Amino acid sequence: MDMLRGKSVPNLILPARQMKDTFGSTNSLRGLAICAVLINHFLNLNVYGNYLRFASLFVSLFFIVSGYGIYFSLDRSGIANKLRFKNLLYFYFNRLIRIYPLFLIAYLIQCLIFGTPIVSWTLRGIHAPGHFWFIPAIMQCYLLAPLLFILIKKYRFLSLNIIVITFIAANLLLNSGILPSEIGKELRFMHLHWRDVYFLYLLLFALSMFLPHCLNSWDEIPSYEKKYYFILLLAIVLTMMIVFKYQDNTYYLYALFMKTICPLVILCAAAVYLLSNRLRFPLLEWIGKASYPIYLFHIVMYKSIDGISGLGRNSLMEGLIVIVTIPLFFYLCTFIDKWNNKITDTIKLKW
Repeated sequence: MDMLRGKSVPNLILPARQMKDTFGSTNSLRGLAICAVLINHFLNLNVYGNYLRFASLFVSLFFIVSGYGIYFSLDRSGIANKLRFKNLLYFYFNRLIRIYPLFLIAYLIQCLIFGTPIVSWTLRGIHAPGHFWFIPAIMQCYLLAPLLFILIKKYRFLSLNIIVITFIAANLLLNSGILPSEIGKELRFMHLHWRDVYFLYLLLFALSMFLPHCLNSWDEIPSYEKKYYFILLLAIVLTMMIVFKYQDNTYYLYALFMKTICPLVILCAAAVYLLSNRLRFPLLEWIGKASYPIYLFHIVMYKSIDGISGLGRNSLMEGLIVIVTIPLFFYLCTFIDKWNNKITDTIKLKW
């Protein structure tokens, strides 16, 4: 009756509906990210030259989409209204069985096929070599997700400021040399793929959890808060300009700004536009649905083709073989993803 009278749909049903309407968009973003990763790693393994980490910023799309989706999952659980150990247990267990078993299989297969040693801290999901680094990183995000969700729900404006200030302060401290050098070295190793920006993937994940909340209640956000967001962004830009102007050694900051911050802002803006307008691209969407097994097993495919063909780097023939093989690899990964989802749905705990 409220809809017939022209009133808005109750806020309680919007999150589930919004998530359903954006499945095509989120999978399209995953497809875009995994295609960039595939190109990057092919160049690393098969073409001479320095192609390291040029697609690392596209991996940020995985964190953006994950944070966006986790918000809806936690919203359905009702964890913000009544925090229970049972709800936390269900959330962590369901995330773990969705991510970890398939990762473990892929890691062991790669180690056994290519004779690389099996590292115990990788088996525990603490840190992983090569492209597997993403798995411990996303698990760290999931560990913080319930706390972030409650803060967003209850203290949106305050929690956003705390997250941004903490991120900036941590990077300033770790780059200033005030803290023990061992801490900086360890964290730099853990954040190698993020071009020496500490906790960037955690920031992206946290901010993407704000996205559905803000999109869902943008009209309810007071004007002073919207103005504050604009002033905050403007202040960050002006601060960077001043630093560039008056600091003697600007190479690191300039490289950080031009190679990381600028493209990341553009990429995030494109992702927000895609999600808010519910845009979808069928081919990318299809690839994105199976992006997780594609990510896990694509190095095995590349190295197997190289080992069997024996053509080596800069081989046009090996490149053609990869191009012909990739569609078959995608189809195989769709079956792996369906199998993984079926098992996960069978054993996961119901909210």
